[in-house]
Amino acid sequence: MSDINWRLAARSLKRDLRAAVVRALFVALVLAVAASTMIAFFLDRLERGLERQAGQMLGGDLVLEQRDPFPEELRNTLEQASFKLSDQVDLVSMISQGERFQPASLKAVDDVYPHYGVSHVDRGNGVEQIASGPPAGEAWADPRLAELIEIEIGDRVQVGQTELTISGIIEREADQSAGFGNFNPRLMLNTADLEATGLVQPGFAH
Repeated sequence: MSDINWRLAARSLKRDLRAAVVRALFVALVLAVAASTMIAFFLDRLERGLERQAGQMLGGDLVLEQRDPFPEELRNTLEQASFKLSDQVDLVSMISQGERFQPASLKAVDDVYPHYGVSHVDRGNGVEQIASGPPAGEAWADPRLAELIEIEIGDRVQVGQTELTISGIIEREADQSAGFGNFNPRLMLNTADLEATGLVQPGFAH
């Protein structure tokens, strides 16, 4: 394109930009691009927030549940896929302290629990945020259970065939599990103590 043509095109563009309609279209285009960018940014933040909240509610990215222990083949496959695994066992049983008995939802967690979030637990010095479960030999009770059988921090409770020391009162768990067992007060313990309780026994299929 020659210099004359360039000058004519520039003059024509300058004249068009002076027109109110063109300026309005230009402003509308800028606003549309800005709005699209803001909406995309908002949706991305919303999606990340929902994923984070879901992870905290579950205590991880994915929860697999079944009645029997998972086979080693599945565990090996997940570990080879770079999944970090955590074992958890939920059951309902009777616990006691002295002459007081109470059905409770038992939640046995391992040393990896939780993948996300923290539990709010009072261990005697006010409520703390703890990114783990109770250590072996100890258990955490929720306030309702502590009130029903009148237990305090430092007391020992009978869980199946073993005794555990109450070392904390749970105000809020890292993952809020749902299910029928939640109608009962809660007791969290370590999976290392589960065998000693004698509560989990092999069954027979019919």
